[in-house]
Amino acid sequence: MNISAGSIDEARTIISAGAVPLMADILRARKTWEGPQETELNIVWCFMNLATDREEFGKVLIANGVLDILVVS
Repeated sequence: MNISAGSIDEARTIISAGAVPLMADILRARKTWEGPQETELNIVWCFMNLATDREEFGKVLIANGVLDILVVS
């Protein structure tokens, strides 16, 4: 289960803990995209859940370059 699929408070915890830039770095570090691994799939799932929860969360994702990562990938 992905914690971002829980309550707004759980999603807010992900943001306040600084997890978004760390997860973005994991995706940026991928050299090739021959198929995402489980970790990457869960990160993308987390980002999508956060983006649809609150506008403020979407702004955090954009500020951390997540949109650029997902569009390029």
